[in-house]
Amino acid sequence: MVTLTSKRGPLKVWCCGDLHIGAETHDALLFARHYARAVVEGWLMINLGDSLELVTPSSRVAQRGALREQTMTVEQQRKVLCQYLRGLAGGILLPGNHDYRVDMATGLDFTAMMAELAGPKWQVLPHAGFVRLNAGKQSYTAYCHHGEGPVVSPTSLFDRLQRDTGDLDLILAGHIHAGTFDPAFRMTPEGGKVVHRIRTGHYLKPPRYALDRPISRIGPCGSWLLTFDAKHHLIESTWLQ
Repeated sequence: MVTLTSKRGPLKVWCCGDLHIGAETHDALLFARHYARAVVEGWLMINLGDSLELVTPSSRVAQRGALREQTMTVEQQRKVLCQYLRGLAGGILLPGNHDYRVDMATGLDFTAMMAELAGPKWQVLPHAGFVRLNAGKQSYTAYCHHGEGPVVSPTSLFDRLQRDTGDLDLILAGHIHAGTFDPAFRMTPEGGKVVHRIRTGHYLKPPRYALDRPISRIGPCGSWLLTFDAKHHLIESTWLQ
């Protein structure tokens, strides 16, 4: 299990994903604004994948026009992402389906390589799994999952993960380009508790091909700042847009 820790005061974690650096529709200005806050305020990051925009010619989205909307080579995209990661306080990287495309196209373990290039303050969650978040004397458990496709409803994924993963404080997912907050109540041996179930949001404006064939459930660009209290077992969720 990978761990993020703040020994003094609350733990602030920038939860984001689906940056799609290298896409024509990557919202660079909005991402830069949130990134600047993260650097100045020392936020850690949980990045739930799809950092790059690699579209393979045989994919369905390429056949609908997405290939022409990729504006940087994979190597250029890597350099930009690595620069971002080195400027942050550290955190956790999780691969997404676009990152796996990089692996298939190049034979590289992209996520592990980016963590190594960015330095020891970065950890890799190689696939969906648990994250421990420690703030002072408080400890929180999250389950991180890049997400599943548009045929799977946002709620059904959360319901299945909550059912199968035991006692959690938080479930994080991305992939469908919609930032959502879907808390649920759960009974534990200690009594009832709230499970924070969050879609991380995205930084990709609707692509041109979506004008002809809209993408279901796509939401506004943005991400979440999660604050884990050090004195009480409380999580504050703030939407950044």
